[in-house]
Amino acid sequence: MKSGITSLLTGLSMVLVSCLGAVPAGAAPAVGSFTNGTFANVSGLYSDNGLGYETLRDGSTDISGWKVAGAVDWINTYWKAPGGNSIDLNGDGVGGVSQTFDTIIGATYDVSFWLAGNFDLGSTSNRWTAMVWTLRPGNVKYFTVTEPDTWSHQAMGFQLEHYVFTAKSTSTTLMFFGDPETRVWGPVIADVSVTVGAQCKNDGWQSLINPITGAAFANQGQCVSYFAKAGYVPIGSSKSSWQN
Repeated sequence: MKSGITSLLTGLSMVLVSCLGAVPAGAAPAVGSFTNGTFANVSGLYSDNGLGYETLRDGSTDISGWKVAGAVDWINTYWKAPGGNSIDLNGDGVGGVSQTFDTIIGATYDVSFWLAGNFDLGSTSNRWTAMVWTLRPGNVKYFTVTEPDTWSHQAMGFQLEHYVFTAKSTSTTLMFFGDPETRVWGPVIADVSVTVGAQCKNDGWQSLINPITGAAFANQGQCVSYFAKAGYVPIGSSKSSWQN
């Protein structure tokens, strides 16, 4: 599944950097706060074609706050998802979406999102891989989606997932990408949110770095203690599912 991942990520990152544009040396990037995690429709995007979705292609900014690389399907009424809309990260080929937003150097951010899969008729597998990473620091995390026994458009089995990162810059580009070894069908994301804090519970501390020492936390308690003293509220929500 992960064969050729390095070259894929490199290529997609180059596409995104090109789409986002270069920032002059010494200039602060003109980005705003994280927005539109529910992939709300913008005027003129959705045509009443009877399909309930639109395929968006490389460079599209039709979804407010987001930029498309490759090809994705913006889902409206085709199936039910948290927040209403969702993104199938494999349109008619591998694709993804990205957003750049303000961050505080050294602060830890928790990205929560709902994840499911497109297992429509004709799907060649019952398992897909989603990729989530940031341009800086660039740590890729893989999420596996397995088809539920009773998968349907009305009950896709969305699971709440988390991606945690420590900001290295005053702006961070967050990226979601689909399964590189499939076309048409892929992982589906919905209702993305970004929270300043740390997900020390549920073993999230293993992926966190102490921004002062640069070392990984020794245990969960050390992680919780650090972020509590820093004024952040550790995020400890349990993994849960969304069906309707």
